[in-house]
Amino acid sequence: MWMIAGMTTSSLLQELAEAWDLRTKVMLTIDALLHLPLCRLGEVETRAPGLYAHYYRGPLALYEVAMGWPLYFGSAKDLRERSRRYVRQLLPVHEIDVDDIRVAVIPLPTYAAALCAERAAIDLMAPVWGQSWLAGYGSKHYGRNRTRQTPPPWCVVHPGRPVGDGVVPVDRATLERMIVDHLRATVPPGAGDLRRDLLSRGAAGSGPGAAGQALALFPSWA
Repeated sequence: MWMIAGMTTSSLLQELAEAWDLRTKVMLTIDALLHLPLCRLGEVETRAPGLYAHYYRGPLALYEVAMGWPLYFGSAKDLRERSRRYVRQLLPVHEIDVDDIRVAVIPLPTYAAALCAERAAIDLMAPVWGQSWLAGYGSKHYGRNRTRQTPPPWCVVHPGRPVGDGVVPVDRATLERMIVDHLRATVPPGAGDLRRDLLSRGAAGSGPGAAGQALALFPSWA
């Protein structure tokens, strides 16, 4: 039996097969998420770990090219609680209303599986609100002892949250140009057609039970 770096060929092949199986599960999860109906943040009722994608449906011209394209992927230990936190975080924002955000969620058996799927979704689709240079969309509110810290870039573009008042290294106009350039480079023409149709119909067909139905698609995760 052949040995490769202390491993037998059979054990190596087993590890490769397991890695490939994980990759397949992750890609199927992302694909299913992108085809699930959308709902409002406050309508998510799934009390389970999982993956979620956020879409913008508001009037800001900044995101016009991305209408129907996910702007953010995240993972949660409790999808309902995480969605409720986003509602609270968005309430003070000046130019984005809670109702401007739509979400698709897919429950998974473990939080570890959700983290794995989140990382793959970000690598695959490069959502603009998930980029390090625009960090802050999912950040917690700043406390009284953090007011001197630099505001997150997302909060510079979309002010209103109680964040730090430190010196901003990149101004809003520059960040907005970076957003437009990123979206033009990463959103394929016509890629949002499916979601644009769903968004135009609001939350029709995407009630609170929609996310829970997705778990049946992935019995092999367990």
